[in-house]
Amino acid sequence: MPYIPPKDRLKFDKYLNKMLKTFNDIYDLLSFIKFLSDKYVNREFLYGKVIIENKGELEYCVFKLMIDYMYNYEEAKYSNLHGIVYRVKSVSSNITNDDAKYAIEHCADEFRRRFLDEREDEAIDINGDMVPESGHPLSKYRYREYTGN
Repeated sequence: MPYIPPKDRLKFDKYLNKMLKTFNDIYDLLSFIKFLSDKYVNREFLYGKVIIENKGELEYCVFKLMIDYMYNYEEAKYSNLHGIVYRVKSVSSNITNDDAKYAIEHCADEFRRRFLDEREDEAIDINGDMVPESGHPLSKYRYREYTGN
């Protein structure tokens, strides 16, 4: 992530930075992400002659907006980071195009992986882990074993 080269990102950066300055709250961000997905699905001009041509470009736009929004508008604490992931994922539930839905969900998952997983590990170090006892239905689904620091 992102799945487009730096030179291809430039056509979106100026516009995204300009739009970010107009946001009053997280709901403006969410509305704009939905707007971007509609432009992608309908192959409509985003601005000038720029079109979001593929899923990678849509993912870049959404992921950049998530990072920049957190930098400019929210304190980077766990609850705010978790909140943006949850809210961005909720946008995808209103999208019927599979590519657009996947792109938005992937951005939320990637954001969670990059910015929340480390905090989860820190919490386990401090507070200890909760591991289901063997035989518990969830014990077989543990996707990784925490190794600690």
